[in-house]
Amino acid sequence: MKSLSMNKKGVSPIIATLLLIVITVAAGVVAYAFVTGYIGTSAQNANQIGVMSYDAYNITGPTTANVYLRNAFPKELTLQVAYIDSFPAGMSGNLTLPAGTVQLITVNQTGATLTDGQAHQLRIVCTDGSSLQFPVVKAS
Repeated sequence: MKSLSMNKKGVSPIIATLLLIVITVAAGVVAYAFVTGYIGTSAQNANQIGVMSYDAYNITGPTTANVYLRNAFPKELTLQVAYIDSFPAGMSGNLTLPAGTVQLITVNQTGATLTDGQAHQLRIVCTDGSSLQFPVVKAS
């Protein structure tokens, strides 16, 4: 009878140790990539700027426009400044937009007149850097 124990070959202890190190490093890299991707996404959401839109506007005079602003952002937005055709304009109304609400904001431009039938650019900027720009046209 032949002895089977003499014909068996195995992996040397050095190769086995190297394989274990390679497997451990690979598992660490995968875990690091997963955690970094999750933390990076959370940090981006924390620093995300607001999202505004307007539902309607109405030009009520030669220098005044009423705008219904919608906050489509999950956080409250605070309006900072408004511009009509690149000229600073005053705002009145509740300048804080809670999440998911629509509010009436009155924009008053004293530096220029809103001309009948001409498109003017209205831009509203929030304290977090978000902004909304859209054309307004005064009906003749």
